[in-house]
Amino acid sequence: MNWDPVAQSTLSDAEVEDERARHTFLWQIRYRGEDGGEGLVIATTRPETYLADVAVAVHPSDARYAHLIGKNVVLPIVDRAIR
Repeated sequence: MNWDPVAQSTLSDAEVEDERARHTFLWQIRYRGEDGGEGLVIATTRPETYLADVAVAVHPSDARYAHLIGKNVVLPIVDRAIR
């Protein structure tokens, strides 16, 4: 089901024309470690949303990020940590 804000009604998937994938740019934003470490890189197609970031999570079973569990990173435009 899809919501049509103009008709103020729902539409079935059969009534909706799919829009083909748009060509977008993948931004990579580095959140450095509060301790001066390299931190991690987040990839996004909507970089403007990072202004509202309040947390970063990593999967506890992913060995690539195990060293970051319990650490703080710094939002790239401010000089304080995201806790």
